Amino acid sequence: MNRTSRVARQILRYSVSLAVLVTIWVAVSRLGNLPQFLLPQPSSVLQTLLTERTIFMHATAYTLQNAALGAAIGISLGLIVGVCSTLWRPFRWIGEPYLIIGQSFPRESLLPLMVVWMGFGLAPKVVSAALLCFFPMAILTASGLQDTRKDYVELVRSWGATPLQELIHCRFPAAIPTLVSALGKVCFPLALIGAVLGEMTGGGNHGLGYIIVTSGAVSRVDRIFGAIVVLGLIGTIMLAAVTAIQTVLSRFNQE
Repeated sequence: MNRTSRVARQILRYSVSLAVLVTIWVAVSRLGNLPQFLLPQPSSVLQTLLTERTIFMHATAYTLQNAALGAAIGISLGLIVGVCSTLWRPFRWIGEPYLIIGQSFPRESLLPLMVVWMGFGLAPKVVSAALLCFFPMAILTASGLQDTRKDYVELVRSWGATPLQELIHCRFPAAIPTLVSALGKVCFPLALIGAVLGEMTGGGNHGLGYIIVTSGAVSRVDRIFGAIVVLGLIGTIMLAAVTAIQTVLSRFNQE
């Protein structure tokens, strides 16, 4: 019953938030007497999504493919770097400045270089998604593993555990909430953003980023809003999935 009521509260929360957003949208467009080419009505955007649903479905699938490939690469490399910086202090001493520098400058500025180096195919879009989620994943992994309670670490070490055993049986279980949150609330959304940015600047004729660019060129604001709505729905589904996983993990830890 508690689980059902929690899910119901989450659904109600998102429904109310969506209703408030749509109400503000309608009020601004109507009270401001704004033309459709500046701010279309939600009904107009919905009609565009339904009328051109095949185009949007193919574009969404292409963007999700790029984001998934980029996330897999960026998250894997981020996990490896985070683990290495936890196990080997020299690695952390040398590599940490690069992570801070990489996190500090806009990785989007590298997109033109990626196009020059890799062409207009799939590669620059995937690399863009991977770059955006690699740095936060590496930093959050290292932070989560290194912030394990000292008494837990000392207890495992007193039992004669090796650094690898300490990592597997102590640090990783303690860092699971941080890692899950990093995946769902930071890395996956950033990978989606990276894929869209790659589609907007990396050429090609596929993806939600391509729809945004081409629609802006012909002042089809309804299509731009349609792509934004689809991206928002994908992000909401990701967040809901991560929230469910965190709930299951917290219940497992309590048991």
